Amino acid sequence: MNNKLITFAICSVLISFYVEADTIYKFVDALGNVTYSNVQPTDTVNIEPVNIDSSPKAEDVQYSSDNKQRLQQVVADMEQKRLQKQEQKLQQKEAKKLLQQAEIERQEVETPTDEDWQHTVNGRRFLKPSYFERIQAVDENLLEAERAFKTTIK
Repeated sequence: MNNKLITFAICSVLISFYVEADTIYKFVDALGNVTYSNVQPTDTVNIEPVNIDSSPKAEDVQYSSDNKQRLQQVVADMEQKRLQKQEQKLQQKEAKKLLQQAEIERQEVETPTDEDWQHTVNGRRFLKPSYFERIQAVDENLLEAERAFKTTIK
């Protein structure tokens, strides 16, 4: 939130601990200069202890408590977003890996093997239906991998 506010709150707490431990003195020197210190001077005449209430006000305590809760919520929200982003990156990486594997598989089955050819009596040859079925199955797998990868990008 506001760094100045946090710094002020920390300083206030530290000062309150410090003030409780020592007495603050107000004194005037010979030239009329007013000075405040936690050390009582020995060479001045007009010395008076200053009463400082070091306990925080109820509204300050409530404000600090509310601020702390808001900050904790902001931290929790940021952590949740970080974890979601991390999970999304893992899913995207896995989907990309599956897409690359599907692309490689498609390239591998594209070229027909000797078993994919059927020969006729007059010496002609043509591709068997099983070749086209295999290509179709690999193409469907590739399309599914592409869809899965695109959903991780959004």
